[in-house]
Amino acid sequence: MYDLTVLIEMVCYNAEIGTIVSGIESELKKNNITGEIFLSFNTIPDKTFDIPNNVKNLKNLTLLFPGDNKKFNDLLSYGLQYAKSESLIFLTVQYSHFPAIIIELYNELQSGKDLVIGNRNCRDIPKDPRIKKHEYGTLIENTLARLLFPKICDPTSDIFAIKKDLISIGSINNSEKNLLLEILGKGNWKEEKEIPLDPFVNAKVEPLNGSQHFSTFQYLHQLISIFFFSAQHRDREGWKEIRNVIKFGIVGISGIIVNTGVLYILSEVFGIFYLISSFVAIELSIINNFIWNDFWTFGHEKDQKISIVTNRFLSYHIVSIGGMAINMGVLIFLTEILGIYYLISNLLGIFVAFSWNFLVNRMTTWRIQPPDNFQKPD
Repeated sequence: MYDLTVLIEMVCYNAEIGTIVSGIESELKKNNITGEIFLSFNTIPDKTFDIPNNVKNLKNLTLLFPGDNKKFNDLLSYGLQYAKSESLIFLTVQYSHFPAIIIELYNELQSGKDLVIGNRNCRDIPKDPRIKKHEYGTLIENTLARLLFPKICDPTSDIFAIKKDLISIGSINNSEKNLLLEILGKGNWKEEKEIPLDPFVNAKVEPLNGSQHFSTFQYLHQLISIFFFSAQHRDREGWKEIRNVIKFGIVGISGIIVNTGVLYILSEVFGIFYLISSFVAIELSIINNFIWNDFWTFGHEKDQKISIVTNRFLSYHIVSIGGMAINMGVLIFLTEILGIYYLISNLLGIFVAFSWNFLVNRMTTWRIQPPDNFQKPD
């Protein structure tokens, strides 16, 4: 048995494979840790290239190729089956040049965490001129993921550590899904922590050409799958925020009823110009939605003192101005430009504004303050 297993995805043959392996070996030895290394080559079908002499005979190194085991189409699934340790460290080749990251991830697992995530953005750590800032992923990817996991600053990271019993093999055996999202949504984790990667990196890390990338559609499809999985497994951590999304949606439906009802009554019964009616209807729906969300959807998370509730309402209302502008813009465009019936246009505008309101308000009005996970290591 080993203390840990390091899983590294090699998107292509890397001439520095010997340096990577020896660097990890040295770091583990320095910290009196025993470990094994799995290197997975995604684009090399077989062992037809020259393996460096200094890694050929290492007993704790396993080289994997796409044809080695067709049953496992991702490295993590292979590790769950064959790792000779209970702690799995998963990272891409870019970060394998900085083995101190592995030690930090492992130490956090040993401290009792179930899941440790390497945060690639690190926006909240103290400024240090020696550290070159860099960001990964796209805004859309992290935005979609943080709708379900607002506690996690980098929910699409490809650097993380887990205990072997955190998730079953069958739950993640799909190469077209982001592995961390699968773990967050389907894993049986309780204690998580994010650590900033910048303090361990002494050079700018660039994404490799040919590295695995997921389209927005794939992320959306994966999140929908996680949504339904969590609805069926309500004992998992992922259900907590999805429950809030469902409640927010129910409140949104009540807002639609208020919005559409007021719009219809003012326009059809009282003969008020529909744009004026729409403005009043949106304002009343904003008040309706805030009351329900603050006392039902997120009431268990926040202080309900009148002064604090008032501040949240002001924050909510400011954010909702953007939603109102979106709603009105869609309404005018669809009705005046495309000639769509104004009630249908209004419903479409509500849908777009709903997405805006949930995301921005979850990050501001009912913001989850993450744990102090961004302290610079000593």
